Amino acid sequence: MAVIPCLVPTLSWLIRGLRSVYHSKLSKLIAPPRVKIFLWLLLLDRLLTQENLSIRNWPSNGGCPCCPGNVQETSLHLFLLYPFARSIWDLTQQHLSFPMLLFPTNLQGFWLQNIINLGAAWDTIRAAVSWTIWKERNNRIFSSSVKPPSVLVRDILSLVCFGKAMA
Repeated sequence: MAVIPCLVPTLSWLIRGLRSVYHSKLSKLIAPPRVKIFLWLLLLDRLLTQENLSIRNWPSNGGCPCCPGNVQETSLHLFLLYPFARSIWDLTQQHLSFPMLLFPTNLQGFWLQNIINLGAAWDTIRAAVSWTIWKERNNRIFSSSVKPPSVLVRDILSLVCFGKAMA
């Protein structure tokens, strides 16, 4: 994918200031560019969740397509609060024996707190888990396919432990 020259100054302007912490950590992350861009959008709360689709006046009911009831699909819900996502985080934690992740009330706090405290290996784990949750969410919506958490954790382990590309 080519970078459009007129956008380069805009992009470098965006990564300054408070966002430079994210950029610094994401640039050092061992992951394909598509995953880094995904994480950047996640941290800026720009992923096309049902909530963000509604804000943009795109057709959306705003609700989580995977949850019963009227739960709004926000990035926080999808990646941290959604019971399915929590089970993936918990199973991954058990398999890799990494310290208990704290779940603050916003994604930025989750990433900054854990990036600062846990180091580069855990950054890769969080990237793999987040990427897998996003891909599974999209598979459920667009392909109507559902994988159980145990299969997704196996996928995460192969990403993290065997260095397979996060494609």
